[in-house]
Amino acid sequence: MSGHDLDRVRADLATVRNALGVDLPYGEADVWFHAALAASGGVYAVLTWPNSSVEVTSAWSALPIFAAIGAYVLYLAVKSRRLPPREEARRREYKSGLIAVAVIVPAVSAYAKWAKYAGLTPMQGGGCLMAFMGVTMFLIGVVSPPARYPRSLLIAPSLPIIAFGAFIPFAAPDYCHCLVGLMDMAAVGLVALIEHRHIRRHRMEGENHVGN
Repeated sequence: MSGHDLDRVRADLATVRNALGVDLPYGEADVWFHAALAASGGVYAVLTWPNSSVEVTSAWSALPIFAAIGAYVLYLAVKSRRLPPREEARRREYKSGLIAVAVIVPAVSAYAKWAKYAGLTPMQGGGCLMAFMGVTMFLIGVVSPPARYPRSLLIAPSLPIIAFGAFIPFAAPDYCHCLVGLMDMAAVGLVALIEHRHIRRHRMEGENHVGN
C-alpha cells in the first residue's frame, strides 16, 4: 500500500472517529492558551483599576491580552494547516476559529461605529454588545447536541459575559476597562477549566476501554 493510500485511509478513519465523537476538537495546548488569555485578562484588570498603585493609563495595559490573542491566532493558523489527517476534528475546529475571528473583528468594528453614530456611550455600546454575544453563546450551547464537546463549554462562559454586559452600562466609566478584564478572566477561565476536565475524562474513558 502506497503512502497516498495510507493517508487516505487515515483520513477516512479520522472522519469516522469524528462522526462518532471519539476525537476531541481541542487539546492540552488549547487549555494552556485559554488559561494564558484568562490570566492576561486578570492582569489587564489590575493594570486598569482606577487609582491603584499599579494603574497604567496608556494603551500598553492591553498588551498582555493582545499578545495572548495574537499567539493563539498564530497557533490556530499553523495547526489548521499542519495537523495530520488523523486529527481532522481539531484541524476543522481551528479553521472554524480562524473564520470566526475574520468575521467577528470587522463586525465589532462596524458595530462600534454604529453605536457611536447612534449616540451610545462606550459603556452602553460595549455592554449591550457583550450581553448580546453572551445570550447568543448561551442559546447555541442549549440547542447544540453535545456530539464532540459538552454544552457547558458554551453555556458556562456565556453567563459571566451576560452578567458583565448587563452591569457595565451602569458602572462608573473609570471601571470600564477593568470590568472587561475581569469578564475575560471569568469567561475564558471557565473555558480552560471545562476543556481540561473534558480532556481528562476522555483520556480516562479511553484507558478504561483499552483495559476492558
